[in-house]
Order: sequence, then C-alpha cells, then structure tokens
Amino acid sequence: LVVFFWSILKKRSTRAVDNGVLILFGFIGLFVCFLWFLTDHVATINNLNILWASPLAFVIAFANKSLIWARWILLVIGLSALLALLGSMILPQELHPAILPLALVAFLLSTKHLIIIPRWGKNN
Repeated sequence: LVVFFWSILKKRSTRAVDNGVLILFGFIGLFVCFLWFLTDHVATINNLNILWASPLAFVIAFANKSLIWARWILLVIGLSALLALLGSMILPQELHPAILPLALVAFLLSTKHLIIIPRWGKNN
C-alpha cells in the first residue's frame, strides 16, 4: 500500500506492483466466484466482496491498459470498489472493516490508470 501511494506521488508507475495487486485481487475474485456459484455453502451465497475483488482484475493485469475495452473494465472495477467503500454501511452484507483499505486500493488503482497516467503522458 505504501509503495502504491509512493509511486503515485513520485509520478512513477510501478508496473510490477500494479500488476501484482491486480493479480491478487483477480485471484480473490475468482475464489469468491467459485464459492458463490460452484459450491453449496450458505455463508457464501450473494457474497458482496465481489465488488472490490473482481475476477476481471486478473485479465487487466496482463492487458495493455490503454486499450478501450481495458479502460472500460478498469472503470467497472473502480466504480464497484467505490460502491463497496461508500455503501459498506447500507449494503445488505456487512463488509469487514479490513476490506475497506483493499477496496480503496482497487479504486485508486483504477483511477491511476484511467486519469493520472494519461495526464502525465506515460503509456503503462
């Protein structure tokens, strides 16, 4: 988390850190989808952790983030993470407080690749 914020402040894009976070969130999202759709656990039905941990993040980690479809997926990831952050008190499932920094990282990562990097002119 500290390396992520440092790279934004110093206007350096750390591709390895970004891709590592996206891969991690993608694997968590795949795991949540697996528990949600392919198992019969009552506790994992309608798990809203899928809002911040999207399986699409795994795809974005290996894609060129300047492509139009990748930017749309980043927008969906960012907006759903923002929904998890802002709606954590009113959502039907109570998200654990430890999830909120992870949702913030997902939102900031998508914001970084949608707004900050294009303004600085870096192709990442």
